[in-house]
Amino acid sequence: MKSVNLVTLTILIIGGFNWGMVSWLGEDLVSFLVGSTSLPGRLVYLTFAFAALYQLLPLWLSFRMEEPVVQADAF
Repeated sequence: MKSVNLVTLTILIIGGFNWGMVSWLGEDLVSFLVGSTSLPGRLVYLTFAFAALYQLLPLWLSFRMEEPVVQADAF
């Protein structure tokens, strides 16, 4: 599961970098490389979406887990 988390986080970082380029430079790297309306371009965007959906699971689990309570020793 750790390897899947690393892969999906990497995909999300690449996707975030792409959207950062769109907002700052007006250039879409995905559409430049494969075309945004082509099938490969749509599959890249779909991969970003699936990675984001998958990362909802670890996020949800992190909110459900209770953090360990550390108590200081009384003197």
